[in-house]
Amino acid sequence: MKKKIIAILLSVSLVLATSAIAFAADETVAGDVEHVSVDGETKTIEVDDNSPVEGNSLVIDGNVTTSDEEYSGGSVKVSGGSTLEVTGDVTGGSGDASNTVAVGGCTDESGNNTVEIGGNVTAGNDIVDALQVNGDNNKVTIDGNVKGGPYGIAIEEGENNEIVIGGDVEGKSGIMIMGDNKVAVEGTVKGTQGTAISIYESESEPTILAFKTDGEVKSYRFDDSTSDFVYSDASDKVNYILVKESDKITGYESGSTPYTVNGKTYDTAKEGASVVIKVAEGYGVKAGTIEVTKNADGTFTLVVPKGGGVTITAEAIQEAVKEAEENGKGEAKVDDNKDKSEKKPDVKPTKKSDNSKQDDDDDDNNSNPAAIPQLSAGSKTVATLGNVTRTTVDPSSGNYSARVVELIANVPAGGTLNLDITSSAYLDTAIINALAARSDVSLNLTVNYLGVPFTLSIPAGYNLLALMGADGKIDFAKLIETFPPKAK
Repeated sequence: MKKKIIAILLSVSLVLATSAIAFAADETVAGDVEHVSVDGETKTIEVDDNSPVEGNSLVIDGNVTTSDEEYSGGSVKVSGGSTLEVTGDVTGGSGDASNTVAVGGCTDESGNNTVEIGGNVTAGNDIVDALQVNGDNNKVTIDGNVKGGPYGIAIEEGENNEIVIGGDVEGKSGIMIMGDNKVAVEGTVKGTQGTAISIYESESEPTILAFKTDGEVKSYRFDDSTSDFVYSDASDKVNYILVKESDKITGYESGSTPYTVNGKTYDTAKEGASVVIKVAEGYGVKAGTIEVTKNADGTFTLVVPKGGGVTITAEAIQEAVKEAEENGKGEAKVDDNKDKSEKKPDVKPTKKSDNSKQDDDDDDNNSNPAAIPQLSAGSKTVATLGNVTRTTVDPSSGNYSARVVELIANVPAGGTLNLDITSSAYLDTAIINALAARSDVSLNLTVNYLGVPFTLSIPAGYNLLALMGADGKIDFAKLIETFPPKAK
């Protein structure tokens, strides 16, 4: 059983001045200290310049901040099967310290350490690493960010080491790793000089997990024939952590691989992998700026971009959209309290010609995309199939209204204009008047919402003036309310 904790209630000024810190092995030092060494091989613990005590387990309930410029022993040293917990930050000094946090050593007995740091680890200068791990079977958990000089994290020798970083890792090269070791970074690994991760080639390969990388991922080896290092791309060695921000994301059907590092399990995927996502019924999937596609079976697919950074969320589909998807209806909503004459098309049905059989044959021929005549309209392409015109418009562009008016004017008699819109659409006075002038034209607006394409259908001859707001527009919310969308 753990001994009773001895709290050292001294002010920071006394702790950092001349007063000695009283502590016992396997207990807690309450307050900030300058440097700590826990050596299980010699069974000694040193805190600041106090006399060593026997033991191999200690908790620092505070920060470790090395302010002595001349001190070169490192802020934290743990070796020989020892355990250390620091509840706060570890900050290295500006002197030529070996490393800010050094775990393990060169002997067989130096490994098997457990280190937990509750805050950030920051090197005091640009010539030392923030975290260096040597030996075998070390377990390190750092809840915050790790920022070093040459490397944020360096694993230069040993195997079966497992490291979990809760924040970002940064250095001239963020991580240097070799051998059968595991590291998981829940934030971004950044290399300020261009290389995020350096992998030294050896007989066994490391397992590398990261949410995101900012910089190249390279492997390297020493070539005896040239007496120089040879570098190659190693992007395929990183397993990018997939972050789920909703319990409505129920899992992954394919494309992901789970890994466990230091007791924590992560869903991951390689750069360029297609990940199929399962989601609760009635929800869609979003992943920031990453394109998400809905599949026929209700799952969603995304491709992991270069450098990762995939955060997946689930959002309930709008009630109107969900209702329209469930009942399969896409007709305009009719308000019985309004004059029904406002809703009826003011155009007679077009009589089919005597050559209707030939017309049907022509429509069948036009099902071949190569047979669709292409007309130039601005920077986009307009496809006309029979009496249906289709193109893409951007409601946020300056020429949106004028372009839609032009498209309406050029739709064949009795035809339909299908617009694929890239953002929330609206109809202004010019578009409404153009549709009034062409009361034989139907208008379909298709937009992707949570990866699902939905179409709002406006019948020919519909009295849109009754829907127009004080600003002379019909906004997207009003369009959805009046013309419930139908999922494609």
